[in-house]
Amino acid sequence: MLQKDDCGFYFDKVRIYSTRALELLYKELPIEELIKESCYFDIRRSARIKCQPSLEMYDHVYLIKDPERKYCQSVVELSAPTLRCLKLLWECESSLGGYMVVDVELAWDKYASGVCDAEMKARGIFETIRKKYSFGRTAIYEDDNGNPRKKTKKERAKDRRRGLFASRTWYSVFFEKGSPDHSYLKYVIYPRYTKINFDPSDIDTWMPCVHYEWRIKGSRNIRKITRISTIGEMVSFDFEIFFKTMQDKYITHENLDTWALGLWLADYNDGRRRVCNFGKREMIKIGVMVATFRSCENIHSYSAFRNFVRREQKRIKRKKGFKTLWEQKIMEVKNLKRFALPQ
Repeated sequence: MLQKDDCGFYFDKVRIYSTRALELLYKELPIEELIKESCYFDIRRSARIKCQPSLEMYDHVYLIKDPERKYCQSVVELSAPTLRCLKLLWECESSLGGYMVVDVELAWDKYASGVCDAEMKARGIFETIRKKYSFGRTAIYEDDNGNPRKKTKKERAKDRRRGLFASRTWYSVFFEKGSPDHSYLKYVIYPRYTKINFDPSDIDTWMPCVHYEWRIKGSRNIRKITRISTIGEMVSFDFEIFFKTMQDKYITHENLDTWALGLWLADYNDGRRRVCNFGKREMIKIGVMVATFRSCENIHSYSAFRNFVRREQKRIKRKKGFKTLWEQKIMEVKNLKRFALPQ
């Protein structure tokens, strides 16, 4: 867990499979301290899941000789563990026997001044965020009419206990190529109360934030993407470098260049006149044209404008007969990238 003035990083969820029996873990692990130092801590019995052979390179698995002991007997789950919690678990690493980290959720919470502020910031992100490339899909959870799904009273009460208040959630799912039924990586964004120092019974600890989260499943995928194989590597994990690397690789934000759009609407698209050459009256005129166009056509982002132009060009190509000046103007647009602000 890494906490700053305006944001915080932590492991939202960690799931570990252990070869030790449940009764032995309860005896040897400092259960009370681990519960105190995390939002949620639980140990339960596991199905017969065989440890991956690649884990045998580590000492704590290498020492296991009995074939029966290579099967996981227990599951350890943590939510938002503090750095001290991870260090305690690291000190008791030998008590886990052979183990592997099978689920990890890495979170980045950007604090907001209030619930409405967090909702507005998340809404702005939803309008501009896009995936660079991937074999997968992207969705915002809402109802059939495009509005946030209304929850029941029980669902809202359950959300309050968990620190949730978002009406929309942005999901980006990445599948293994050729296996669309098994996702190995998810990117999730939604507003909520941060889990850092969160206490449901104490309203003073309810800090609204925009929650960014990478969800990774499978020990092989975790090692490949995060280089995490042991609890010790989780203790020394660098969240800031990880989030920057993942954002640069998978995510992009497409913002509309309203000034370029205004010059195009006002037929100042030859590029010879600079901003300093425009008078106040002309700049007001361009601003009004942009605001009117965006309001009438529901253009809220660069991607919305790009889809509008492509849709209109397809319609105009099918049209027979005379074309209006506006339709001719639309057909002349070739380079749409000039309407996107550089990142």
